[in-house]
Amino acid sequence: MGRNISFAELETPLDPLYLHNQYFDIPHTNWRIIGHNGWYDYSFTPDIAPESIARFRSGFYYDRVIDQPMSDPDRMALGLYQMKQLLDDAMQQHKQVIFFTHFAPINDEIFYPNHNSRWAMVNGVLGSTKTGELLAQYDNIQHVFYGHIHVTVPPRKKHLITYYNPSVGYNRHKLQEWTANTFYQSWLNKIIQIVLTSN
Repeated sequence: MGRNISFAELETPLDPLYLHNQYFDIPHTNWRIIGHNGWYDYSFTPDIAPESIARFRSGFYYDRVIDQPMSDPDRMALGLYQMKQLLDDAMQQHKQVIFFTHFAPINDEIFYPNHNSRWAMVNGVLGSTKTGELLAQYDNIQHVFYGHIHVTVPPRKKHLITYYNPSVGYNRHKLQEWTANTFYQSWLNKIIQIVLTSN
């Protein structure tokens, strides 16, 4: 998203492996994989003024380089509309759903300290509570995979949905998030196998 690509291009099927605002039906099953990049709307930090987070994002945060013709809340609203269309269609087609998104749909892992106002503003750009609230409305969603928060945590269940965060994270001098000495082994450590059964 951050280099040599426009917002309009990101909304198109760029590659067979780019599953944004699209779905893939697993052959010979009633399972559907739905993909959506997602976004954020500062709802993980309700105690901080949205204007402050917007200034932080545009002045310091990496996402300032991403082409965007709208505000973050507007982009999140567009994403929620698109997600709902995909999820409603899956429900009408009687599909069981595995949902993939980049930005966090739940805030269990928010860990930046609230007593440090600058770091606390990072929480606002990690995801949206509204995504999790939307997903919870569908009883055909069983598995949700997401990233953006680089932590190593076990799967957890909410509203009959199991959430997985398989992020590998960074390996930098001041930010060591890998679970092994190499990227490959860290990636292997995060692989999760799920067993799909048809209802």
